[in-house]
Amino acid sequence: MLYEFSFPPNEKTPRLARRALDGQLAYLGPDAESRMRLAMSEIVTNAIRHGHLAPGEPVDVRIDLTDGGARVEVRQPTRAEAAIRTPGGDEGGLGLQLIDELTQSWGVEPGPPGIVWFEISASAEPGEATK
Repeated sequence: MLYEFSFPPNEKTPRLARRALDGQLAYLGPDAESRMRLAMSEIVTNAIRHGHLAPGEPVDVRIDLTDGGARVEVRQPTRAEAAIRTPGGDEGGLGLQLIDELTQSWGVEPGPPGIVWFEISASAEPGEATK
């Protein structure tokens, strides 16, 4: 099942993105569900804080739910330069380190538009790559 949402770039957006999924993720199990919600919130927050968005430029979230997991893409109209930094590097990136630990895989399409994506499998452990 595919869900697509557009959100305004403000401090309420991460919460709105999480709420958009309420009731849709229970089949993944509580661990995968909580990892997905946290990872999505972190990436949406990064887009808003570091995306250099003009007022009115949306943050788009695309969620593709499958039987065994999910793929989430967060798209911003600007470059996703903040997500290109090495996780845990000197200039920050601790949120990206968290994404690395919570998900099976993630990546960046710098853009524009900039896209940060991740995948979570309901059957895999956090940080365990799936094939």
